[in-house]
Amino acid sequence: MKKNPKPAALANHRAPYWLDAFGREFWKRHASELARLGLLSVLDHDLLAAAAERWSTYRRAARELKAGLTQSSESNGRITKPESAIAKLALAECRAILGEFGIGPSSRTRVGANIPEGEDALKEKYGL
Repeated sequence: MKKNPKPAALANHRAPYWLDAFGREFWKRHASELARLGLLSVLDHDLLAAAAERWSTYRRAARELKAGLTQSSESNGRITKPESAIAKLALAECRAILGEFGIGPSSRTRVGANIPEGEDALKEKYGL
């Protein structure tokens, strides 16, 4: 049976300094839990930071869309705002990265987590 490499766990769970408020909020929601489950190593730091940045882009674009989904153009009349495409792409990229960590119902079954003993409620909650 082939053993998977086991990189060192990420000891510092602080968000990267360059993330904005949306990115830091995302990081705080995910980093500690992923580390506790054994799914966040020193090698995964940048990947989670990229997901946080993509989430931030999604949130900022979505915030702009609250004022309306379309805008007027002299040559084309009413058109979809560019933020709509930005939000769609950023969310898709964020979801793809989160799938690497097993976040999402279909992704969760493919990721092996190290769950501490006696945490059956967590196993049920996350479908592990």
